[in-house]
Amino acid sequence: MARMTRRSALLGGTAFAALAACRESESPGTETPAAAAPEPDISASTGSAPAPAGWIDGTDMAARIARGDTSSAAEVEAAIARANAVNGEINAIASELFDTARADAGHTPAGPFQGV
Repeated sequence: MARMTRRSALLGGTAFAALAACRESESPGTETPAAAAPEPDISASTGSAPAPAGWIDGTDMAARIARGDTSSAAEVEAAIARANAVNGEINAIASELFDTARADAGHTPAGPFQGV
């Protein structure tokens, strides 16, 4: 399996954006080459890939915090552990702000993500 790095992801995203810009700049009435790949049909998309086992979304997490099933501090520590577990493989963390996250745990404004 090829190793994904931030650099390759950014370069891939830049290349994709450049290609998309070229497509958008086509003048009306011009034909696209027959060999061009068809655009993917996203109309039947479910919206996102399933989360890994044990992961919950932000609104579920906020509900669990509100019920007292968990705490903001515990969820911050769990998120830090998950990030550290995969960062060696994907190298996605440019600046670790874990201490700031720990200090901010529990001091969130009211709303659907309160406590997250």
